[in-house]
Amino acid sequence: MKLVRIIADKVTGEGLYTVRFPEKSVDEFERLFDLWIGDMSELYRFFQDHRKDLQRGYYKGITQ
Repeated sequence: MKLVRIIADKVTGEGLYTVRFPEKSVDEFERLFDLWIGDMSELYRFFQDHRKDLQRGYYKGITQ
């Protein structure tokens, strides 16, 4: 497993990372987006499964 930075802040050097497994042809960020785009019901399921997470903290206010 390898951590790969996919978005980087030019000033701080901080960023968003994804995981890449050696046996896979794409990283997990790309795999997830491909899954969501290919199956909208999977995207709906994801948001339903994580509804409580999306209603607190930074995301609070999302109600639908």
